[in-house]
Amino acid sequence: MSPVPEDHVAGAGRRPADSAGRPVYRRSIGVESVMADDDHLRVTGHLRDERPPMDGDGPEQPMVVHDMSLSLTVRIADLVVVDVVADMSAFPHTECPLITSRFAHLIGVPVRRGFSRELNRRLGGVAGCSHLVEIARSIAPVVTQSMLSGRVPIRRDPAEPAEPSRLPVGSCHLWQPDGVAVRKLGAGWIPGTGPRPVPPLRVFTAGKRAGTTTGPPAADPVVKAAGPERPTP
Repeated sequence: MSPVPEDHVAGAGRRPADSAGRPVYRRSIGVESVMADDDHLRVTGHLRDERPPMDGDGPEQPMVVHDMSLSLTVRIADLVVVDVVADMSAFPHTECPLITSRFAHLIGVPVRRGFSRELNRRLGGVAGCSHLVEIARSIAPVVTQSMLSGRVPIRRDPAEPAEPSRLPVGSCHLWQPDGVAVRKLGAGWIPGTGPRPVPPLRVFTAGKRAGTTTGPPAADPVVKAAGPERPTP
């Protein structure tokens, strides 16, 4: 295998937005979570696809190809989906919306490790809509980040154990079962509190020895994330 050119290593100071050219297609995905009530988180994703106008296309307005949304209501106690609403405002074929009711098959699925696999099993390929599936895939990491935001009641007291099923254990190198994030929890860290990035483990272990902890921030019921991401906190 030939070596990677030097100017391609780690981006080498380039950004994707630096690439100039004629626009062909544009996709945007936005996801927002809110507290539906004290026991449930509602996460809604919206996908919009556009074809930008090209020379000779007439009016300078993009063609909307897809405009779709998916909302999952998740029970905070175990992160299980309890309600699903799918909607299509713009779509290429008259029959496209017929698939929306099938997304109720996500009810009962826990939104944690293995969610994408179960999503593909139930709704992947001809069983669903690839665009709504993409929204669902984007919703999963927002559930994780919402639980880590300090604005959803995982725990408010460092002495109270954090329920592992509501945390992204196993999702990345920090969240190994014996990883540094889990050890910070054991030392009193409350997700969503304190400075960002979260300080090193030694800060929490020192604070625990001294009998001090960090306090939770002021509550805010809305957590936003623009664009898709992978479920890594």
